[in-house]
Amino acid sequence: MNIFRTIGRWLRGLISSWSVLTRLLVGMLVVQLAILAFAVIVTSVGYRWAGLEPSNPSVETRSLMLVEAVSVAIAFGATASMAIILATTLTRRITDLTRIVEEQIATGKLDIALETIEQDEIGRLIVALNKLGRAYRASLDDLARRANEMAMLNLVAETINSTLDLQQVFDTSLREALKTVNWDMGSIYMWDERIDSLNMVSYVGLSEEVVRHTFSCQLGEGIAGVAARSRKMVIVDDMREHPEYASFYIDGMPITQISIPLVTAPGKLLGVLNIGNSNRRTLPSDELNLLTTVAHQITLAIDKAQLYHQVSQHAEELEDLVAARTAQLAKAIDELSVALQKAQEAEKLKSLLLTTVSHELRTPLATIKGSTSLLIEHHQHISGEALIQYLKDIEEETDKLTELISSLLEMSRIEAGVLQIQPQPIDLADVLRSSVNAAQLRLGDHIVHLTTENELPTCYGDARRIQQILANLLDNAAKYSPPGTPIRVHAESQGQELIVSVTDQGQGIPPEHVEHIFDRFYQVSNSRGDAGRHGIGLGLAICRGLVEAHGGRIWVESEVGRGSTFYFSLPAAGAQTLREGEEDEQKDDPHR
Repeated sequence: MNIFRTIGRWLRGLISSWSVLTRLLVGMLVVQLAILAFAVIVTSVGYRWAGLEPSNPSVETRSLMLVEAVSVAIAFGATASMAIILATTLTRRITDLTRIVEEQIATGKLDIALETIEQDEIGRLIVALNKLGRAYRASLDDLARRANEMAMLNLVAETINSTLDLQQVFDTSLREALKTVNWDMGSIYMWDERIDSLNMVSYVGLSEEVVRHTFSCQLGEGIAGVAARSRKMVIVDDMREHPEYASFYIDGMPITQISIPLVTAPGKLLGVLNIGNSNRRTLPSDELNLLTTVAHQITLAIDKAQLYHQVSQHAEELEDLVAARTAQLAKAIDELSVALQKAQEAEKLKSLLLTTVSHELRTPLATIKGSTSLLIEHHQHISGEALIQYLKDIEEETDKLTELISSLLEMSRIEAGVLQIQPQPIDLADVLRSSVNAAQLRLGDHIVHLTTENELPTCYGDARRIQQILANLLDNAAKYSPPGTPIRVHAESQGQELIVSVTDQGQGIPPEHVEHIFDRFYQVSNSRGDAGRHGIGLGLAICRGLVEAHGGRIWVESEVGRGSTFYFSLPAAGAQTLREGEEDEQKDDPHR
């Protein structure tokens, strides 16, 4: 039985290796031979059974010959049927094969091998189709890989072109490069030529301990340091077994590492790109070329950012230089303008001063001159009362001259910044009361009223200077008020200040004059169309200087036809003490 099985397997293997045409011809030949043999056997047996000789034709002989002819016909019919069956089988197999291939193409499963045990043309066709499918799948995989590589390079290039943020470029480039080559660790170093060191600026897949251990390195230190020093790519298959880097390895570091230096065309070192794997791996040459391209793109990004920084720095330096030159020019122009304005003002003030002072000097001097001339020429004929009146006129005009000279000297000290006051805690109500009483004697045509709030705080100021301020304001109020109208003085506290006001019922100050009312030599004509009974327009200017010397403010509120109110502020004693304490602290602590 084993012999028959062996013979059967041998025959099946032999037949399966024949082509379809060979099998068809052999099958037809075998069938024909079998039928012919059957016909011959039947004929021979028939002759013998009938007891006839083949050469003696008879009815039986013709019958046997007919049987033989029918057998031959059957043989040819069987052969034709076998041919049809084989052709149908072949067509069905080809149709089934076509359908299977179409389904695989439609589903994309071209890498699934078609099964066959035949070694005929169909079997060899299936083997060829399997090879074609594997080749096509490999081509698709290669095309997809190259598409991924191009997409990665495009993404890196787009990131570089769209931003100057190097950190974004580093993170994107490193992440996409690792994803493309299917590695799990990486880092980027930048070269700091100020300290001759490579410093890690981006990493993926590294533990904090590894980052601390490898955060910076010198030229020639570690794989990255060697790549930076040699300006060439360094590939280490297994750091644990490498004679130079095994001592540098700690758990969590890449086992396989590729370090690519980031070098510009002139050979300037910018950094190092490190790609690593936690397992021992080998990259094909095309992926190494891809990493080299990524490193080149990172190099361009760093070079571009540094160039932009240099251009921006130069632009800022140039802008600062232009701004400095412009500021110097503007300052020079301003100083020249101020100097010119001051010169013009000085010339104007000089003319105004000469005109005003000469007028103010001429009037009292003329009175003094006339009175003394009358006394000299007619003293024998002048009565005692007239003599006393002439002497009073001379004294009054002399006082005017003294006041004029004092005002000029006071104003010069204020402008020179050498005005001195002697502030101390004082009772402001007493100072105001004394000033009002003195003014009441001097301004007989007006009644001066003084009001203060209850328990007015202590003032910190120079009593004599405050009396001078109030006297000037009262004289100014009387100067521009109709005779017999009252003048009111009021004092109150507001926070850390004491506010004193002087209100008259005069003609008021037109709005266009309010801005200049405290200027030197500036006067507003009164209702009579002149500048008042006397004065050169320094009273309010002196008031402003004295108030500001106390650290206070002075201002006016006026309405034409309804009078004016002048205000000035003085510091309370507590506020001044607090201010002096802060100044002392600032002197003790220069960093405040």
